Amino acid sequence: MFTQLLMDRGHGEAGVVIDSAPPEGIRVNPPSQLRSLVPIFNNPAKRHRAAGSTPDQFHYAFTNTLSEREARATYDRYAIAAPGSWVWTYGLIANLTPGRRETWVDFRDPDRAPLLFIAGGRDHIMPPSVNRSNRRHYKAPGTVTDYALEWALRHARA
Repeated sequence: MFTQLLMDRGHGEAGVVIDSAPPEGIRVNPPSQLRSLVPIFNNPAKRHRAAGSTPDQFHYAFTNTLSEREARATYDRYAIAAPGSWVWTYGLIANLTPGRRETWVDFRDPDRAPLLFIAGGRDHIMPPSVNRSNRRHYKAPGTVTDYALEWALRHARA
C-alpha cells in the first residue's frame, strides 16, 4: 500500500507492488485473508493492543509454502505480536467510515506514473483476488496500470 500512496502523491517515475494491501475503498476480503487475520479480529479488545498468533495460525498466514518443520523454525525465530490497531483501523474501519483517511488514493488521477501489481499465487493474506481488485480500481485515462501473477512471471523467464 505504501507504494500506492507514494505514487498517488506524485513520488516516483514508476511503481511495482508485490502482494499489496488495498487502499481505502477496496472491499475485497477473500476467506483466506479473513482466516489469516483471525488472531486480531477474534477479539475487539485487540484493537488497542498487540496480537500474536499460534504456530498453526502463523503457518497458514505467513509460511504456508514451507513444510511444517520449516514453518515452526521460522515462527520460533521471527514471530512477534502485531499491533491490532492497524488491522482494525485500516482494514475495517477505514472502509466503513465516511471521508478520506490516510490510505485513500485517487484511482482516477491522470498524472499518476505507471503502476504494476504483482500477486503471489499462494499468498493467504493478500491473495491474487485482492491485487486484481486493486488494479481494476485504477481507471484514469492515459495511465498505465497492470497486473501480473508471480507464477506467470517465473515461468515466462524459463
